[in-house]
Amino acid sequence: SGVIHGAMERFLAQQGTGNISAKAEELCSKIDTDFGEYQCLHGIGHGVLAYLDYDLPAATNLCEGLNSTFAVNSCYSGAFMENIIAAQGQGARSSHETQWVSDDAQFPCNVMNKTRDMQEKCYQMQTSWMLRIFKNDHAKVIEACMNAPEAMREPCFLSFGRDAAGNSLRDTKIMKELCSSVPELYKMNCVMGAVNVVIDFWGTDLHDQASEFCLGLEGKERKTCFEIITIRLGEIFKEKEDRDRICGTFGEFSHLCNGLVYE
Repeated sequence: SGVIHGAMERFLAQQGTGNISAKAEELCSKIDTDFGEYQCLHGIGHGVLAYLDYDLPAATNLCEGLNSTFAVNSCYSGAFMENIIAAQGQGARSSHETQWVSDDAQFPCNVMNKTRDMQEKCYQMQTSWMLRIFKNDHAKVIEACMNAPEAMREPCFLSFGRDAAGNSLRDTKIMKELCSSVPELYKMNCVMGAVNVVIDFWGTDLHDQASEFCLGLEGKERKTCFEIITIRLGEIFKEKEDRDRICGTFGEFSHLCNGLVYE
């Protein structure tokens, strides 16, 4: 993921943003997994914002020139992530600063509302900035998500779950505690955000953290958590015996793997 981010940032620094749609199609379509293609297009969003000196509206306008909804939304997410990273002093262009952050927890999402998709992708990254301005006070972040427009609360709590997993280095106890603190209506979004991070970056040192997280949940969140792992197993493990081993950690939900066919 990081390699692809950096490669795309460097590519755009060298080649510019002219004919961006064709360049994205040529480079990203060669990657043989959905996650890899997403990371490539997401990396373009990072690179576009950096190339345009952190002019966020201009970057999102360029993203809109890509050739599919998937590509546009992936690019949006990269641009919004790069904006936050730059505000944290770790942007692709360290000598440049972004003006698109403030002490307003809803900014820039509350002004980047040209389309629902754009605003949604903004909120799916926004808790990383909320945590910064609230000094990691998760209760205040939850309050800020609840103060978002009603249609944007679900993506905000997806972001909350993503940060719960990422910032804790996939510590299942911390992930569970943080998602348990979310209002009942949005617990599922937190769970989805958290478990997908574990799956996205599933490496040899992660062992069975995804299943461990799911087993710590209750009710519909527990079942949905295992369903997400099941659906995505084919992206991660190419060998049936590896997938079967993971399914064997599902407890009473091991049957979810029955009959699944992966190409």
